[in-house]
Amino acid sequence: MMITQAELKENLHYNPDTGDFTWIKPGIGRQMHRKVGCQSRGYRRIKLYGKAYPSHRLAFLYVEGRFPPNEVDHINGVRDDNRWVNIRHATHAQNGRNMKSFKGSVSKFVGVSLDTRKHTKKDGTVSVYTNWRAQTNHLGKMKHLGYFKCETCAALAHDDFVSEHYPEFCKTNFPRLKVSNGR
Repeated sequence: MMITQAELKENLHYNPDTGDFTWIKPGIGRQMHRKVGCQSRGYRRIKLYGKAYPSHRLAFLYVEGRFPPNEVDHINGVRDDNRWVNIRHATHAQNGRNMKSFKGSVSKFVGVSLDTRKHTKKDGTVSVYTNWRAQTNHLGKMKHLGYFKCETCAALAHDDFVSEHYPEFCKTNFPRLKVSNGR
C-alpha cells in the first residue's frame, strides 16, 4: 500500500530549496530535524512504514499530492539533488535523454564514440580508419548523425540534433547560447 500525502507530511518535512527531508515526528532511531535517507546508486531513499521510497518521488507527493505518473528527471543530472527547481516529470525516453556519458567511454562527450575500422587491401596491406561517430536515440531507434575526424565536431553535431528535436530534455556537451531577439 502506498503512503499518502497526509501520512508523509505527518512524519517528514520537505524543504524545496534544499531538497532535503527531515523528521518532524519522533520515533525509534529518528533524529529530529536532521536530514533523512540513505544513498542507493546515487539516489536518496527514505523508509516509511516498512517501505523504501526514492526521495525525489516523495518530493512530488509532498508538493503535488500524488506520485508522478512516470519518472522523475533530475535536470542537472545529480541523482540526490532533490531541490524542487531541479526535478520534473518525465517519460522514460525523456529521462534517458538527460544522461551523462557512460563510464569507461573513450569519448568524454555524450553521444560520441570512437569508430576504428580496418580495411585489408588486395596486396595484403591493412589500412586503419579512425573517426568519431555522433549518434543519439531518436524515436526509439539509434540515429546515426555522422562520422567526424574531430571529437569536438562530433559532439557539436550531437548537440545540434538533440537541441533541435528535444530542447527541453537533452544533455548537451556544450552550453547553448540563448538568443534574446534584441530584448
